[in-house]
Amino acid sequence: MQRTRVGTVEITALVDAHFVMAASYVFPEVEATSFEAYADMLNGDGAIEMICGAAVIQGNGRTVLVDTGNGPDGALFGELQAAAVSPSEVDIVVFTHLHGDHTGWNIDRESGRALFPNARYWVPRADWEHYGAEGGDNWEAMLAPLERLEIVDLFDGETGITSSLKLVPTPGHTPGHSSIEIRSEGEHAFVLGDAVVDPLNLNEPTWANVFDSDDETAIETRHEVISRLSASGELVVASHLGTQGLGRFVRDGDRLRFEDLP
Repeated sequence: MQRTRVGTVEITALVDAHFVMAASYVFPEVEATSFEAYADMLNGDGAIEMICGAAVIQGNGRTVLVDTGNGPDGALFGELQAAAVSPSEVDIVVFTHLHGDHTGWNIDRESGRALFPNARYWVPRADWEHYGAEGGDNWEAMLAPLERLEIVDLFDGETGITSSLKLVPTPGHTPGHSSIEIRSEGEHAFVLGDAVVDPLNLNEPTWANVFDSDDETAIETRHEVISRLSASGELVVASHLGTQGLGRFVRDGDRLRFEDLP
């Protein structure tokens, strides 16, 4: 885990798991030769290595957990322990979106109880409706139980969480994908979610990513987010970028890279 502050808001980035995926799998429509220009961003097997992260944001008297990782064998709860954050302290669990690698630690599979017992679970309505209609294993195991426990709060569009945190729509990866703006004492940060999943898309925002539900919208969102964050230099809290998920978009010659926070 890694911790930093934005004004009076404390941000703790947590790493639940690590993924390795072939670039050709992530970008099935891209010619293999196009990956050669980004060989330094791939491992020796031509694969993308990425973290699977979550974050705790504390401020304004609230403890907010953003996403719950991949579960069920990940490191999220060990990371929380290292950060001295008890699951019972979490007031709100907010999802950037409802893919399984962001919702994996919602429910204890044996007892059926919520793993963050005192939290309300904030969910983008468009994702809830989409994945509820689709169903599937993750829905049945990790999402439908939240409704049965009556702890789901659906949100639409720009929505305030606290005076320092605001949910903003960044759709395309999923129908309701949302990011979080953090503003405190003149300092800014942006919780990215999966608006940009990997360093190749950071440089090639028009490349269709296999994980996006709407390519056209996802590409438009990437352009907007990358332009904003590379220009502002503000802190980025990323789900899959860097070694810990805290860093900035910085220009390096004719490329952009995610620079880890020291």
